[in-house]
Amino acid sequence: MKIVFIFFFLFICCCTASAQTAFDSLLERAHLKFEVPENYTVVEPQFNRQMNWEASYRHPEKKFEIRIALRPMDVALAEYEHNMKTKEEGDIFIDPNKWYESTLQATILNISGGELPDYAVFGSEAVKQEFNADWGATVMVPTGEEFSFGYTYCLLVTINKNNIGDAYVFYMLDDPEMVGQELDAVFHLLYFTEE
Repeated sequence: MKIVFIFFFLFICCCTASAQTAFDSLLERAHLKFEVPENYTVVEPQFNRQMNWEASYRHPEKKFEIRIALRPMDVALAEYEHNMKTKEEGDIFIDPNKWYESTLQATILNISGGELPDYAVFGSEAVKQEFNADWGATVMVPTGEEFSFGYTYCLLVTINKNNIGDAYVFYMLDDPEMVGQELDAVFHLLYFTEE
């Protein structure tokens, strides 16, 4: 029995280390820095068909979780450049630097179970100063059943950096009033490092 327990414990440790390594690799590829919130617990990301994320952290006492999805642009840019060099008449390719708003809309539709409310776009100076990003937006939505994993609402914040990538931060909660209480301490923990 002890051997089975030890094997299971080592397996869990290896999986957690592997997930952290993958997350760190995405941070590096997307030129992002992330500071783990103080006293938050690491939570294993849950697979779902709506929106996958690479890291998540839960508040030590309150029902409040932070999920992070990173989408570096390096592979998409290389593919786009290749396609542009080899394109034939009639081929249409969209620059990955133009995907951010349509990708945000698709993400909102997915996590909300089909609703697309208005979202607030950050001012260009503010998003540059606060996240070193070129574009960003935020929206609060009720969560769709598959994405929720027990939470009622999601405050989504997305930031984009030209030629670098996109980051999505999902603040999961039941009480919208909690946003004002918890957000100040965690809102600026993810930002671009590349100029």
